[in-house]
Amino acid sequence: MEDVDLMQRIRKRGGRICIIPEKVRTSPRRYEQEGIMFTTIRNAMLQLLYALGVPPERLVRWYKS
Repeated sequence: MEDVDLMQRIRKRGGRICIIPEKVRTSPRRYEQEGIMFTTIRNAMLQLLYALGVPPERLVRWYKS
């Protein structure tokens, strides 16, 4: 959730995000293994729980399972 935390802190400080034209490569492994729907819903739920104050140490168990 470090990316979520980083974005929240940038927004609070009134910072701006600059989109760079370079491409980033990531692995589709989780989506291929777990399915697009399940992975998307799980990620949304984890972000919601994080926003509600659930510690990342607890969320990581659900993310890795």
